[in-house]
Amino acid sequence: MGRVVAHELYHIFANTQKHGSVGVAKESYTVQDLMSGDFLFDGQEYRALGAGKAHLALRIAGGSM
Repeated sequence: MGRVVAHELYHIFANTQKHGSVGVAKESYTVQDLMSGDFLFDGQEYRALGAGKAHLALRIAGGSM
């Protein structure tokens, strides 16, 4: 359940409806995906999170601007 929530939070924080081809941002998961020890963001999705509006709001709130 946590991995599905992480996926949805990715959409919110990255401000995107797009899906990736691997990891958290994949459009759908197999049982193997959900049980795997690895559940990461691809580089492109990681950068999208860093550029998202939520990330900017957190930086401003934390005083790191």
